[in-house]
Amino acid sequence: MARSKKDLLASFKAGTDTDALATAAQSDVAFRMLRLADLSPHPDNRPIDRAFVEELAASIESDGLGNPICVRPLPEGGYQVVSGHHRVEAKRLLATRHPDDPRHKVIEAVVREMGDADAEAMLLATNVYVNAISGEERQRSLERLGRAVDKMRADDPARYRGVRSAKIIADKVAESGGKVSERTVYRDLAAAKARKEALEAQGGLDPKMAELARRGAARPADVIAASKLPAAAQRAAADAYAEGGAESMRRALAQADPAARAKEAARIARRAIRALKELEGPAAAGSLDRADAEAIGRAASNVLRALEKSSS
Repeated sequence: MARSKKDLLASFKAGTDTDALATAAQSDVAFRMLRLADLSPHPDNRPIDRAFVEELAASIESDGLGNPICVRPLPEGGYQVVSGHHRVEAKRLLATRHPDDPRHKVIEAVVREMGDADAEAMLLATNVYVNAISGEERQRSLERLGRAVDKMRADDPARYRGVRSAKIIADKVAESGGKVSERTVYRDLAAAKARKEALEAQGGLDPKMAELARRGAARPADVIAASKLPAAAQRAAADAYAEGGAESMRRALAQADPAARAKEAARIARRAIRALKELEGPAAAGSLDRADAEAIGRAASNVLRALEKSSS
């Protein structure tokens, strides 16, 4: 998860984000003191939070810079900042306030050779898991992050063959000075994909259901399911929400969806079959009461009706 400004300040003071330093032991990495004048921002970096720059500058002035920034060398000379834009701006601010202090004209950096896709992935990973960003920014960054990883795979298939996207992104977060588990990344990528599909599906929503989607009352899976149903079924599901909440709406959506009905019928039938298999011998079979027999009959009928509808 993205960290608060307070957490970021604490880590910068203490230098506690050591994952990036451990990763930096690789052969393509070097630590250097770089002049601020030689640094340029990544063109896709998010807008700078000036209030946070002020806080960070005060922290650096009193306690120093705990974590180095991460940059890549540019073909035309100089370096492009990939991770650490706010730290750079904080040092620039200190340089203007203390023009005669040479300490504020340079900054410690991890210099890493990386291509455009790798740099974009690190930048986006930093935004999602290190910086404090809005939910909308997070969604956009996750979608772009997935595309950046795809580009990395295309640029270097041998290196990333068999490596999960979640691991690639978690490694990028570590390289930038943060920490996130692969499981968290995997969950976030899946959620971002579902939200994107739900947004695309909203074009096929009835106005009542579209309003529930806009308010966030309908989960992405609900929105996608509703978009596949006729308008009347969507309105019925929206009315069910008004009467009984989200669970009532989901039941209404499931009842209106032939595939969902077939899946539920099959589930009931499987349970009935398992119960029958547990009966052994004539005496056990004779203990089957009328209610159980009727339940098994209903389950079988549901399965048959579902199959007939799916084939018609």
